[in-house]
Amino acid sequence: MVTVRDTGVGFEEHYASKLFEPLTRQEQGRDRAGGGLGLGLAIAMQLAKLQGGSLSAASPGIGKGAVFTLRIPAANRSEDARSMDT
Repeated sequence: MVTVRDTGVGFEEHYASKLFEPLTRQEQGRDRAGGGLGLGLAIAMQLAKLQGGSLSAASPGIGKGAVFTLRIPAANRSEDARSMDT
């Protein structure tokens, strides 16, 4: 498990379920100073799923940062050794 905590713009609780959808971006106002295409978290979620893991996000609210947690199961060393032999 890897947890990353930032001090960025954060997000409202109801928005957490939408964060990992492609092309989804939180409204940033007219200047779009935050940038981004809305693809990064969707790609990260798919990579986590491909590894049998998960990615989640939480935030106490706008202007209060966010916490992202990546969970990936540990590999079984005996399985890894067998796959290298073939």
